[in-house]
Amino acid sequence: MAEIKAAIDALKSAVSVLKANPALLDSPELAFFKDYVKSLGATFPEPKKAAAAPNVNDIEDSDDDLPDLEEAAEPA
Repeated sequence: MAEIKAAIDALKSAVSVLKANPALLDSPELAFFKDYVKSLGATFPEPKKAAAAPNVNDIEDSDDDLPDLEEAAEPA
């Protein structure tokens, strides 16, 4: 159960980042997540043509204390 809690905490952190900068959803690295949310019925406005989507690798990593999702998913 601790693994699930860690994964949920990581997801909450990621969603907080996306709320602060929704344009990140247009980055290629997050296409899988956007596709998943769309499969649940969500709709998104078209990305703005003038501004390029920010690269998720350019964002400061503030979740160093959280385990990777792959680690959290591995059975103990």
